[in-house]
Amino acid sequence: MKKRGQATLWFLIELIAAIFIIYMAVDISLALAKGIIFEKRNIARDISMQINTLSGLPGDGYIINKNLHGYSLQFFENKVSVFEVDDEPLKGTHSFVTIGPDLKSDKLIFEKPDQIIISKKDKDITILDTIPALS
Repeated sequence: MKKRGQATLWFLIELIAAIFIIYMAVDISLALAKGIIFEKRNIARDISMQINTLSGLPGDGYIINKNLHGYSLQFFENKVSVFEVDDEPLKGTHSFVTIGPDLKSDKLIFEKPDQIIISKKDKDITILDTIPALS
């Protein structure tokens, strides 16, 4: 027998799901309104273009990128992701050329670095937060 005003388990699940969807919609719309997602995507695109440029360089070299605006970076499976916190849904992501077998299995994460250095030495591209010795 069902009583009036009695909340069922299914109703509570629907209520929680609706609150979550509303929260995500507001969060995404605020990020789009502030232009944050575009900034993250532009940073990711710049970094991937720098990696692609170094891969075509005939000699050794490095590129220093200080235009990170306090975001964290993650490199995994030939993609760069730019984000503020690790579990946020709006990450700026862009792919780049294959730079080595080490990014296939491990994630390379930089927590809000001041700068990122992409270097090439003998056909090996590495990503660091300090300037490497090229000699």
